[in-house]
Amino acid sequence: MKTETNRITEHEATSSLLYDVEGMSCASCAARLETLLNRDKCVIDATVNYASKSARIIIPQGIIDNTVHILAQQAGFTLTQQKSVFSTTDKNEERISTLRSKTIIALVLSTPVFIIGMFFHHGGTALNWISMILTATVLGYSGNQFFVRAWQGLRHWSMTMDTLVALSTGIAFAYSAIATLIPSFLMSYGIEPHVYFESAAIIAAFILLGKLLEENAQQKTGSAIKKLIALRPSLARVIRDTKELMIPTETLLIGDEIIVKSGESIPADGLISFGNSFIDESSLTGEFLPTSKAIGDTVFMGTINTGSVIHITAHKVGDATVLAEIIRRVHQALSSKAPIERYVNKVASVFVPTVIGIAVVTCILWIFLSGSFAQALMASISVLVIACPCALGLATPTALITGIGRAAELGILIKDAAQLEATAAITHIAFDKTGTLTQGIPTVTDAYYAENAAAHLPIALRLAQTSSHPLSIALVKYLKTLATTTDTRLEKVETIAGLGTLAHTSQGIYRLGSRRFMEQAGVKDLPETNRTSVFLAVENTWVASWTFRDSLRENAKETLTQLQKQGIQILMLTGDKKEVADEIGQELGIKDIYAELLPSDKASIIRNYQSQGHKVAFVGDGINDAESLAIADVGMALASGTDIAIETAGATLMRSDIATILTAASIARATVKTIRFNLLWAFGYNIILIPLAAGVLYPLNGMMLHPMIAGAAMAFSSVSVVLNSLRLKYTRLI
Repeated sequence: MKTETNRITEHEATSSLLYDVEGMSCASCAARLETLLNRDKCVIDATVNYASKSARIIIPQGIIDNTVHILAQQAGFTLTQQKSVFSTTDKNEERISTLRSKTIIALVLSTPVFIIGMFFHHGGTALNWISMILTATVLGYSGNQFFVRAWQGLRHWSMTMDTLVALSTGIAFAYSAIATLIPSFLMSYGIEPHVYFESAAIIAAFILLGKLLEENAQQKTGSAIKKLIALRPSLARVIRDTKELMIPTETLLIGDEIIVKSGESIPADGLISFGNSFIDESSLTGEFLPTSKAIGDTVFMGTINTGSVIHITAHKVGDATVLAEIIRRVHQALSSKAPIERYVNKVASVFVPTVIGIAVVTCILWIFLSGSFAQALMASISVLVIACPCALGLATPTALITGIGRAAELGILIKDAAQLEATAAITHIAFDKTGTLTQGIPTVTDAYYAENAAAHLPIALRLAQTSSHPLSIALVKYLKTLATTTDTRLEKVETIAGLGTLAHTSQGIYRLGSRRFMEQAGVKDLPETNRTSVFLAVENTWVASWTFRDSLRENAKETLTQLQKQGIQILMLTGDKKEVADEIGQELGIKDIYAELLPSDKASIIRNYQSQGHKVAFVGDGINDAESLAIADVGMALASGTDIAIETAGATLMRSDIATILTAASIARATVKTIRFNLLWAFGYNIILIPLAAGVLYPLNGMMLHPMIAGAAMAFSSVSVVLNSLRLKYTRLI
């Protein structure tokens, strides 16, 4: 695989394209296609995921690269670009339907072959001919894809699961056909002309049955995408040319006036222009309580109106909506690979040639030791059949798909598989204070006034209303409760960034702002305070000041306590005053507090912890958090934060409740635990059963593993891995 970071620097802009892939039968297929795509000079990076049957290809923006389609087609694969996140395809259903039909035919036809082979194996030439015809139908129709894909792989010097199946069933059938058609040829070499049609037929039937069960189970692992797509209503009620019409949702235009009645899903992102209601946003945020919305409030596609009728002016439609972005991110996460998976794929790519070598050695040894060609043939076929790399290839991606999908359903968007794997290993979580541990909405806690302050408070209100700073907004809310009014006219209003606001009036120059602002203007006798404060002065005389406090987020203390019980160390990184940070930290039980920091200081602290071998997650929501979110092992942004913070983060928490961090950590740990169990099972299965298939126990107890049993065991191994991954959908979290 190419080094994505180095290659991307060659291009200012890139396009990340998602494709559905047809033709993959195992992890070796995915590894082969990925290698072929990465050889294309126009491809910056390609990642192929066997479990999701998808590929993510990054190319320079503006370049149309058709060679990826040609390369894939020559290798036996078909790429279909996913043009819209809401476009659903029935190709998976078609593939499963076709596989189901072939499996049923294989099982029906192989049953009489099995009966003949087991109970009437001395039935003579007529029964052998019947078995040969039925087996040829099974292999030629139901199992033809094994031979086609094996040939396509060999053309590119690649071996996959299909190679093993084609070799085992093909050798068994060819030997049996020779024994039926020209038995004298075998007898001339001293070989008894036994037939093994039942082995070839049953192996193919069992493997097809296993693939069918595997495909059905894999469909369930990716159910999160289907659920998200289903949130978009198919029809929307709009007003056009003064008429109320029902139109397909995909034809909505920006600016359309949409009517949403009680119980209906909202078909676009927009602002409420009429009415007020309660909106169920659990589909996007995981928050089960409906949110009160009124005129001017934003609503999102896929949420449900649970109250009265509202009108919405569409601002974002189709693929530009928040729901579309969530689906897009989940798609990208599902098509990504965790670091551990890349190592597994390397093993899978050399696994098949190794197994073929073991099968050849097994055959030679049995001929040499026993002198029985038939016994040697059956042992080598058993080795080929039982050593399927499917379980190995499915171990990681099926668990990741299920884990990432469940996280999405609970309002946690994980950017890629690497972030999920990293989340399970975090030792420290660093929190930005404002907007994460606190609400980010300050309130006035105390007011201090000079003797004549009452006459100046109306001017303070007017000045505060000229600013959008959170402290100004809080001060406006507080001063309005005092019912202050004035006719004094403000002139030459100036806002000094980071300091405050001043205005000229008939009574003199008023200043409203920070202590530094006052000190620079020569204002004296300012009250001392350890809290965040705003001061009011007339000319050089202090008149009033207010202190503020940001309230804690709900469940903040309980969440941090739970994280600490799990052995995770908590850090607070803030630009606020040390006294304020210490007070919040003491209330939340945080010992490691870093205050009065610049954004670069926060990043430096995270790097320092990383240099000590710690795995650090950072939780933030602002533009100034972007660097820290980027350099942390796991960056977590609140959805209420800025677009830059969300884009930079590795995970986005759609709910404002930071308790979702606990859920994210729990899902990550459960997923990694499942991956390890899957890999242990897949490796252990092959390590134990390949020697058994080769006949290592035969000298001790005469035990030989029949190829039919080997085929059933191989199918069971893949299905068991997928079913174990599916348990993540129902695993208890936290």
